[in-house]
Amino acid sequence: MQSRNPVIEFRGRERVALWRASGLSAARIAAQHTLSVTSLTRWASRLSTPSSSSPAFVPVVRAKAPVSRELVVEVGAARARVAPNFDADLLAAVVRALGGER
Repeated sequence: MQSRNPVIEFRGRERVALWRASGLSAARIAAQHTLSVTSLTRWASRLSTPSSSSPAFVPVVRAKAPVSRELVVEVGAARARVAPNFDADLLAAVVRALGGER
């Protein structure tokens, strides 16, 4: 069921859920929340019957896998994976330490 005002629909759903969870009568819940029994039971009826405008299913769109922007630097037998936003000075120091500077 779709209401023209989403705030009103939210409140209706919230009150019906509260009523159903409480185990109390509609009259008791209506009195506690200053609304009419008719309003509460209409919301319950609307929410329990599917609307003809409601889709029977919702299509699912798969998100693309994130592209890896990892860089692999090999110096001799050593291999270092470098992530995006790496510290260039640190990478240069590591390469020098591995004997890769010429």
